[in-house]
Amino acid sequence: MRLKHKKAIENLYAYGFTMLQFPILVKFYLAERKNDEPVVVMFTASKKKLSSAPARNRVKRQLREVFRLSRPTFNLWPIPSNKQLHLSIIYVHHELLPTADINQAWQQLLKRIEEQLVNEWHENEKKF
Repeated sequence: MRLKHKKAIENLYAYGFTMLQFPILVKFYLAERKNDEPVVVMFTASKKKLSSAPARNRVKRQLREVFRLSRPTFNLWPIPSNKQLHLSIIYVHHELLPTADINQAWQQLLKRIEEQLVNEWHENEKKF
């Protein structure tokens, strides 16, 4: 489930959509499927925003937990069988926040990402 390949990350940042729901910035991109997972993800906390390594590690643990709790929703999304959703979840706040606040922002982002995917799915259906 981890996004690790340099080329995939470059494509995500070059061609992906961006959404912000403070304190989380998400970049996402539908790419060709490389494995059985419908979604692959990477988590980032900027050293510029959080200078302390323990703080960055804590934020990434919080993001991973929030993502883990939302994994069943990805199976309900209209992701074509030959595509895979690449996600980059970036923490952009300069302070630590409670997990509940991060989870609330993540849930709102999930709704917006799903709407974008549904719209894109319908646009692609009209082309054929």
